[in-house]
Amino acid sequence: MITDASNYFSGLDFDHLAYYAHKRYIEGVQTIELMEQASSEQEKEEIALIALLDVQDDMNIILSQHQPNTDVGHLSDFRRIMQQYIKGE
Repeated sequence: MITDASNYFSGLDFDHLAYYAHKRYIEGVQTIELMEQASSEQEKEEIALIALLDVQDDMNIILSQHQPNTDVGHLSDFRRIMQQYIKGE
């Protein structure tokens, strides 16, 4: 069960993220289609974050090496929380 997602989604709307996670992983809408439907940069950022659920943890570490301000632990926590949401835990 997700207890306090606010620690991981500072500045983001968890309901929007959950909406896009549902569209992508429950309804099967492809990321590119969601991006095409997005009406703002904020929506595109939210969709991009959800798309990271397809990326393995090892890849997140590689990405963080190219983006030094990336917090790998934060990315892993984000993935874990959103995966729990998708599974209905």
